[in-house]
Amino acid sequence: MIFKKTFSLQVNVDTYSQDEVQGVVLEDDKGLAQNDKREPQDECNVEDAERQLSRPEKEPVPCASAPCMNGGTCSNSGTSFSCSCPVGYTGDACETQVPCASAPCMNGGTCSNNGTSFSCSCPVGYTGDRCETQVPCASAPCMNGGTCSNNGTSFSCSCPVGYTGDRCETQVPCASAPCMNGGTCSNNGTSFSCSCPVGYTGQRCD
Repeated sequence: MIFKKTFSLQVNVDTYSQDEVQGVVLEDDKGLAQNDKREPQDECNVEDAERQLSRPEKEPVPCASAPCMNGGTCSNSGTSFSCSCPVGYTGDACETQVPCASAPCMNGGTCSNNGTSFSCSCPVGYTGDRCETQVPCASAPCMNGGTCSNNGTSFSCSCPVGYTGDRCETQVPCASAPCMNGGTCSNNGTSFSCSCPVGYTGQRCD
């Protein structure tokens, strides 16, 4: 809005012409109008500040800070997060190692977690940190009192008198020389028979 100033102007008619007097009045009105104008830039700055204050703050994104450790996958849940952990790790942020999760024990061994390490309880026939070494004689493969010897991943049996075979599984009745007085022994499966010399008789030529 432009306010006009009312004033009286005394002009010496003898000194100024009518047109010159009119020019002075118009020039003074123009100056008053310019002084009364508001700066539009100031009004814009106020409006921008009000909009900034009324703008809602952005909600935090929990996964933005990459809270999941050891390769875990983060999922946002409102203002919190959850981690999907890879094999071998657990905890809210996948911070705890689970060594047995990777099944390090071989050949049927049972794994036990010991902090960040593990131990294996091996089945019969195996040994080593991971039950990786076979112990053939551990299963006592030799029968009938035979003595077992480990040969790498295999074994051999030393059989007692009267037995033979890879595991001492075959009885040799004549091995104990059951025939007396010079009798001749013959194996018949798990039994024997004696052929006696002249002058002797009986099952054992006794």
